[in-house]
Amino acid sequence: MSQISENSINELIIALKKSGFLSTKDLTDRFYSVRELYEHRLILFKIICQTYPHLAWKSKKHFDGSMFNDSFLTGIETPLGNASYHFKINRYNEFNVTERQFAPEYDRYTPDEALDRINSLPLLKNDYVETGYDLLNTYKNQINNVFLGKEKSIQLLNIVNELINLLKDMDFIKTADITDGNHTLRQLYRQKRELFKLICHNYVDLAWKSKCDLDGNITSEETFMAGLNTPLGPVCYVLNIERFNQFSIEELTRAPIKTNDIYQDVLKKLSSINIRQLKHK
Repeated sequence: MSQISENSINELIIALKKSGFLSTKDLTDRFYSVRELYEHRLILFKIICQTYPHLAWKSKKHFDGSMFNDSFLTGIETPLGNASYHFKINRYNEFNVTERQFAPEYDRYTPDEALDRINSLPLLKNDYVETGYDLLNTYKNQINNVFLGKEKSIQLLNIVNELINLLKDMDFIKTADITDGNHTLRQLYRQKRELFKLICHNYVDLAWKSKCDLDGNITSEETFMAGLNTPLGPVCYVLNIERFNQFSIEELTRAPIKTNDIYQDVLKKLSSINIRQLKHK
C-alpha cells in the first residue's frame, strides 16, 4: 500500500482512458468533475475575451496547419505574449472574436505562464464601454452525466472515483495531482481561480469577498468566498484563505449568499454579467 501514489493512479486512469473504458472528464474530487472545471474555464475565458475583443482571436488551425480532433484554439494577446486554450469545435461560434486562418506560433509557454500572461492584461478601471449585452444567448449548459453509454463504464467510473477519494482520505494521495491526461486538477482549479480574479478586478464594483455566508456561517477556517453580484444573483467560488489578499475587492462581513446556494447556477449567473469592454485606443 505504501507504493500507491498519484503517479500510479494516473497511470491507471490513462490506461483505462486509452482502452475506452473510462471518460476522464467525469473524474471528480467530490466538489467538481474534470468536465465541470473545463466548462468553468470556457465561460470565464469567454468573458475575458469579450472584455478585450480587439486583443482576442480564434482559429481552427495551429500555426503549422494542424489541429486536434474536433477542436479549435482561442487566445488573447497580452503584454507578455499570447495565451490560449483549446475548446471543442461545437463552441466555436460562442466566441465573438477575430477569426484567424492560423493561430499565432506557439512559443512553448506553460499553463501557469499562460495565466501570468492573462493577468498582465490592463485592468478596465474607468476606461471601459458598457456594451449592454451578456453571454446568456450563447450559454450552453453542457455539464451533464454523459458517460460511455455502458452500465459497466458507469460502474467503473464510480469505482475509480471512490478509490481516488478513499486514498485521499487515507492521505496516500492528493486529488489535486490527479490528471485527465491533459491537466491536473490543481492546474484546472488554478485556471478557474486566476481567470475569475481578473474578472473580479475588472468588475470591482460588483465584486466582494467574505469569510462568512449570509447566515454568518464560516465556510471553513481554511477558506473564503470571492464573488460577483450578477443580474441573476450573487455567484462565488470558495478559495483557499491564503489567496484572500490577492483579491483586491471589497470585504464584506457576510456574503450575500448562503453556503447551500454556492454551487447553484454558477455558470448561468456568470454568463448573465453585462459585458464591459476596454476602450480600444
